[in-house]
Amino acid sequence: MSAKALQDIALLSLLIDKNASSCSTEGESGKKCKVMVSGCYDLLHSGHVAFFNEAAKYGDLYVRIGSDENILLLKKHMPMFPQEERLYIVRNIRSVFDAQICSGKGFLDFEPDLDIVKQNKNN
Repeated sequence: MSAKALQDIALLSLLIDKNASSCSTEGESGKKCKVMVSGCYDLLHSGHVAFFNEAAKYGDLYVRIGSDENILLLKKHMPMFPQEERLYIVRNIRSVFDAQICSGKGFLDFEPDLDIVKQNKNN
């Protein structure tokens, strides 16, 4: 596993531990909490899968994938694999509950999609 993947897992664990009182693997209504991660996931590798598996331990995993347009904007080049192919691959990872293309732009392209996990407070 790459150093970057280990950093991502450590950050995820820290964020979840910090917010553990507001989310657990089983909500009061018996529903699982919702966990969201985002990235471009171009050249998907085992570190990404390990990251997804770790995140999914905390609830249903929603993955948001950077659009081709946003990757071009941020990285100044097109991704190796088009967004629909990356989406197909991520959707077929066992630990992923749902995957979609990010609806926003820029570094916080996932921000408009955060309503999915904000619903944890309403469960």
